[in-house]
Amino acid sequence: MKNAYHILSDVHFAWTKESRKNYTQEVLQVFDKLNEISNENANKGYNNILILLGDFFDRGFSDSNDAMTALEFCRMIFSGFDNVYAVVGNHELTYYKNNPFWFMVTRIDDANLMKQNTKMNQPRGFSDFIKIKDWFRDGEVAFLFNHFGTSIKRTIPECHINIGFFHQNIGSKDIPGIWGDYVDIEGHNDLAAYNYLFLGHIHSNSYYGKYKLSSCGVAYFLSSLVRTSVADIDDNYLERNIPVIKVIDGQFETVEDNLFYLMPRKDCIVEEIVQANKLAREKLEKRKEIFSSEVTGSSLYELALANAKVAGVDSLFDLLLQPFETIKNEYVLLLSELKGDSDDGD
Repeated sequence: MKNAYHILSDVHFAWTKESRKNYTQEVLQVFDKLNEISNENANKGYNNILILLGDFFDRGFSDSNDAMTALEFCRMIFSGFDNVYAVVGNHELTYYKNNPFWFMVTRIDDANLMKQNTKMNQPRGFSDFIKIKDWFRDGEVAFLFNHFGTSIKRTIPECHINIGFFHQNIGSKDIPGIWGDYVDIEGHNDLAAYNYLFLGHIHSNSYYGKYKLSSCGVAYFLSSLVRTSVADIDDNYLERNIPVIKVIDGQFETVEDNLFYLMPRKDCIVEEIVQANKLAREKLEKRKEIFSSEVTGSSLYELALANAKVAGVDSLFDLLLQPFETIKNEYVLLLSELKGDSDDGD
């Protein structure tokens, strides 16, 4: 039996996103590439399996039509695979409400993950499109799922090859760009026992790539296949990878890289909106500074009145109204001015 395990990192599926020209197109680009790769492997006689590394949907949908369309689209994609397994990411746990992910899952087969499942009434599915496991094996190969918020799983000694899928804060002191606390990939005994590690969750461009570890394992930092933050859209970091693990008759064969390039920034971003947002944030920060300034020896009323004067208004009543009307008007004005500049430049 020939099995091809396709590894899909963070997709952050959504139909639209602020400041984007066509976020849907950015999402569909990933599925087009996945479809191309899986068709090639099917033509070679492989059974196609899909592994999701977490944060498949960016969050739940507020519009029911958008949610149902997304659900049906994903069912169509997943029906092209013999099995679909998933690592549960922080977005599945945080944005569980109206999230189509949980309507494609019928059960969770991981006791450690169930401890994280305290707030949400999930799963909600009646059809097992997505399977959530702690681990499973294909002959000599063990596949271990390290879900967000769970402890790192120990490898399976009786399996010759141990492959880990991760949606956790795992990084390295030698690679900049990770935020908050993290587990050092070179300093953790359980991680050192893995032969291959496939890591999602970390979006930083500096964390994309394949690294040979001192323990002789190989780590694939796969970043996010669809970039949610404008700051992540950098034309110097467009390459992405959908690796495929191949196992034939229970024997590990290889990991194949399938490189492709994301859309450049000019095709993704409405720069005028980005600049307007930036200027609006700067004005808001300035206003916060005014409100938080200290006037020694003043009463609360005198302090508030002083802040009103600095803000350029004559009364406390006007000061209270300003955040609701002035900021909104300033933002609209900034956006129109920026668009006007852009039109003149064309």
